[in-house]
Parts: sequence; C-alpha cells; structure tokens
Amino acid sequence: CSQPRVLAQVSSWEMRLKSLDIARGIGIILVVAGHFFPEMSPHWYGVARAVVYSFHMPLFLLISGYVYILSRRDETYASFLKRKAKRVVIPYFLVSFSFIFIKFIPQMLSLYVKNPVTPESFLKVFYMPEAAVSLWYLWALWWFYLIVPLLKTRTSRLVMLAVSIVLAYLPFDMPDVFALGKVKEMFRYFMLGAVLADWSTEMSFLK
Repeated sequence: CSQPRVLAQVSSWEMRLKSLDIARGIGIILVVAGHFFPEMSPHWYGVARAVVYSFHMPLFLLISGYVYILSRRDETYASFLKRKAKRVVIPYFLVSFSFIFIKFIPQMLSLYVKNPVTPESFLKVFYMPEAAVSLWYLWALWWFYLIVPLLKTRTSRLVMLAVSIVLAYLPFDMPDVFALGKVKEMFRYFMLGAVLADWSTEMSFLK
C-alpha cells in the first residue's frame, strides 16, 4: 500500500512544479511588458504598468521561497551556499562585468548611454548592483539564502515571516550598498513563499 502513496506524492510534486512554472512564465511576461513603456503611451497603459510593477517581483520572490522549501537537500550549510553561489553569485558578476563592458563601447564613441559607467564601476559591483539596477534581485536572493537555511524549523520560519513584515514597515531606510534597502522591502515575500510551502498540508483547503 506504500507504492500508491509514493506515486501520489510524486504526482503532487509534479503538479506543484507545473504550477510554479506557469507562475514563473506569467511573471516573465509581465516583467517584459512592464519594461516596454513608449513615451507616447496612453494613460491606461501607464496605470496597467504600475499595477504590474506592484507585484511582479514579489511574485518571483514568493516562488523562490516556495521552491527553496520544496527543493531542500540533506547537505551542510557550506555545501548549500556553494551550490547557490554557482546559480546566483557567479551569474551576477558575469552579467555585471558584461554590462559595464557593453556600456563602455558607445561611451568611447561619445554616444548617449543611460546610466553611464566609469572604471570605478568594476569595483562597485562588489558591493552594489552598479551595472544594472535590476540586478538587486540577485543580491537579495543571496542574502535570503544566507539567512533562511539557519532557520531549521517551520515555526522559526513563521516567526521570521512576522519579523520580516515588521521590518518592511519600520520607518527607516537601509543603505543602497549590498542592496540592503531591497532586502528590507522584499524579505517578507521570500519568507511568505517558504511558509506557504511549510504549511501547505494544513492549508490544503485553499487549493
């Protein structure tokens, strides 16, 4: 009788992955649509874009927190960080340095470049998303991967969700270095995803 139970668990896992893939696909489409903003856009398009921007990155972070719980392995903290560094840190530096090089070319030709770079930009990428503002997302993920694995129980993660919500609404600003401002703002969404995965059985009625 254990085999049907195992098959049911596998089927449930596959359905979750399909749902997450669909959510990611919707999120990607919304990000692309949100970045397309012609100067002569009608008013309704600006309103729709503002609505999209209000939730598309929180959606990605919620999914990331949910997937983190579903994909946990029996491994050491150091091993986990090494694996995540390959997926987050290395791509961050590759993209950052590539963006800076690409911007330098038109600048040397005296062409207009939005958010121009300088030689100092190669150093700044080590402590802030200098090459592209949107790379804060990778900084934030790295911070979350540093913190959340230290929370060993789902109760501790539930408490951290409460802490992250309070932190987000505290009336002070974090510095831009290490994308700490975005970490303060977005940590609650990652933790919400993790808690939803933790308590998915108890909340199955929401399906």
